Amino acid sequence: MQCTTTDQLIELRDQTRAIAESEYPRLCDVVRALISIARPDALLGDDIFGGKRLPSKRQKEAAAEFLDQLKKIAGDKPFHEGATIAPPFDISSTSIEFHQWQYSYPVAMGEITKTVKVLSPFKWVVSFAETGPPALRDAIAKGTGTTRLAVHNLALNMAVMRNETLRRILGDLRLSVETVNSSEFGSLPLTCIGLALPAQRPPDELILKMTRLSGRDDTEELVDLDYLNAVRDPFLERVQQRLKSVAI
Repeated sequence: MQCTTTDQLIELRDQTRAIAESEYPRLCDVVRALISIARPDALLGDDIFGGKRLPSKRQKEAAAEFLDQLKKIAGDKPFHEGATIAPPFDISSTSIEFHQWQYSYPVAMGEITKTVKVLSPFKWVVSFAETGPPALRDAIAKGTGTTRLAVHNLALNMAVMRNETLRRILGDLRLSVETVNSSEFGSLPLTCIGLALPAQRPPDELILKMTRLSGRDDTEELVDLDYLNAVRDPFLERVQQRLKSVAI
């Protein structure tokens, strides 16, 4: 369902926010309970303080890829800190924090063009405590501490994205997991976990109209009600299919 009027946009926005607010506590509980499955030290071994020497070829390859990516990230904008990059790295924090995902979107209509910030109401950037987007912005502005934050975010991203068991469990719980990038943070990969619900931007015309009314250059994605009305449950479908195959 694509909204075409400001009244429809406001109604969909309120519905979208209600879903996000009700499901966010569940998402946090699930992620905090499961995140220990994806420990960076288990993937990267003694490249992390306290980690054990890597016994497998797969882990050694992951550690080599981690170091290679980290050097590229730290050498590009907006980092350029010039800090020495060599293992072992200290990942002392194990608690998790969440920040809603936002991205920049160029909107245009006729001669009017602007870039707005778009909030994804069903997606959150997951990071170790005090290493997420706010901490990154602060460190980049100060020009110090960025390498440490890059280490934390890259290590968590690799540990989560390479853990098929964790991703499968999250999927079964109707949660999505993906890597996202922001122009603010160069090529640094961020880990995004969200509700397995599609959301879409309002039409450009409505975005421009609402930004003029609010005086703010931001907007939000809106829930896809058509999807909600047509959604199916894979678990129930598997059970029903199994029942059909059982001879009576």
